[in-house]
Amino acid sequence: MLAFSILATLLCDVIATSSHYNLTQELRSRDTIKGQVPPGGGMTPVVVDVALIPMNILDIDDAKQVVSLPTSLILMWTHPGLAWDSSPEGPYAKLNVLELKTQELWIPKVHILNGASEDRTLDMGSTATVFSNGSVLVSVSPLMKFTCKMDMRVYPFDTQECGLVVFITSTYGAQGRKKKDFIMSSESLIGSFGSNSEWTLENVESEEKEMLAGVSFLVYTLKLRRKTTFYVISFIVPIVLTSYMNTLVFVIPAESGERVSYLVSIFVSNAVFVSFCTDQMPQGLDSVPLVMMLQLGTMAQSAFFIFLVSYLQRRSYRHQNHDITDDVTSSPSVSKDASEAKVAWPKNAVHPLDDEDAGKQKSPRVSGKEKDAQLDFILFLVSLVINSVFVVTILATMMQ
Repeated sequence: MLAFSILATLLCDVIATSSHYNLTQELRSRDTIKGQVPPGGGMTPVVVDVALIPMNILDIDDAKQVVSLPTSLILMWTHPGLAWDSSPEGPYAKLNVLELKTQELWIPKVHILNGASEDRTLDMGSTATVFSNGSVLVSVSPLMKFTCKMDMRVYPFDTQECGLVVFITSTYGAQGRKKKDFIMSSESLIGSFGSNSEWTLENVESEEKEMLAGVSFLVYTLKLRRKTTFYVISFIVPIVLTSYMNTLVFVIPAESGERVSYLVSIFVSNAVFVSFCTDQMPQGLDSVPLVMMLQLGTMAQSAFFIFLVSYLQRRSYRHQNHDITDDVTSSPSVSKDASEAKVAWPKNAVHPLDDEDAGKQKSPRVSGKEKDAQLDFILFLVSLVINSVFVVTILATMMQ
């Protein structure tokens, strides 16, 4: 009994293999495959169902404005010349599916109109699945590189909308177009989207736009939001701290002589940091990013404080010389005999003071050093307030 079952199974496999081989040879003998003729003989447009599923964001080059997007692309159309009889009474009973080489069939060509690579025509793989009713299914997973015009004004708190423009055609001029029921919903597309360390996919929209009379193309719009944690730590925080470090120059004592060198070191470090940030930005920008304005404002603040502190250093030096001169000229120069002379005053009498001594007691003289200290304190407070208003305004605009 077991031997009979094994023999029957082997016989069925041989029959199925034979039917599969015969069907393959029969289809290859048709003019449809020999001439790779499209449906309708190339005289009518071919309706092609399209499903494009973004899988993940591989890379987004901000400087070149190029998006690298791994996708899953599915094309399906009906070719009556590839149908066969799969009914129980037919020669190919229960044989509903067959795989053929794409090189043997007519395959619509898919072009990325805004592609960033030299070859904008996608490779449609090596095999195609053919059904008994003439339907043909091709599924590939291409890496699509396309350009995206990015708005970097509020970088790194930006949200970008990148459009992938797909055009389906053939060497015969037959145009492919999608059907509404074959497009996946935005929720399912987002659900199939893999995680990315830099970007979050917020929405996907697909629509068909007409380019010329009877000629249309597909546009897939991806709404991407940048994750800001890395950029806040590596860009925003250093710039803000540097801007507040500029105001600390008024806390450094003028006598130390380190104020100008302190500001110059901050200015040079800012210049190096600006050159690093510009490498991450596109060269042609319609508007200046706010993060660059924050950097340039910090550099301008350092440059202004260098001139201001240079003036204050010169002023402090003059005050020091003036104080020394006043101390020397105000010291008493009295002869020995005059110093030993004593005047007998009544016990409870009040010593008379001349007008100059009285004036000195009423309004004691303020030294130049004290004036400089007061001015430094005022400048520190003013610069701290102005810098805080500037930083808060820029950051609030970026995060709106």
